[in-house]
Amino acid sequence: MKDLEVLQIAGNRLSGDLPSFFEEFDQLIKIDLRFNKLSSIDSLKSAQKIEVIRATGNNISVFRSKAPTLFEVEMNMNPLTYVYFECDMTNLKVVDFSKGKLTSCTFTAKLINVEKLSLDYNHLSVLPDHIHNMKSLTFLSIFKNNLTNLPDSIKQLTKLRHLDLHLNNIGKLNENIWYLESLE
Repeated sequence: MKDLEVLQIAGNRLSGDLPSFFEEFDQLIKIDLRFNKLSSIDSLKSAQKIEVIRATGNNISVFRSKAPTLFEVEMNMNPLTYVYFECDMTNLKVVDFSKGKLTSCTFTAKLINVEKLSLDYNHLSVLPDHIHNMKSLTFLSIFKNNLTNLPDSIKQLTKLRHLDLHLNNIGKLNENIWYLESLE
């Protein structure tokens, strides 16, 4: 089983921590853990070949990763309060941390090549200035948060085509949004 590449165990009753023996699955590329009751998947944080982690609908509050090949992470519908990437996630393109309890998104500093970022239904009040470092970002959805404004650096997201800000607390729209010529 050490050569296992894809594991789909969604919709079961797994709970607690994902067992540490998952660290031994050197060839694991994709794992689907959706709709269980897991509280931690830390045993996947250093997986050398993992590309896709799907863990929607669990009880995970902390997500850590330094997986160099990670391409997509889907963690929506978790009580996520903390995300930590231990290195620049150069292969990570799709991130969904929606419907969590995030109050900060400083982790985005490590998402230098992300193309799609969903942070809907969290408790974010600000976007960090370093958001402009996500030069490949085409889709940013941060609706139903507590944002009061946008950083000036938003104008540097020149590839951004989709921006969803509805149901926030924005009192005045930052004029730099008009520099986003790629918006549809």
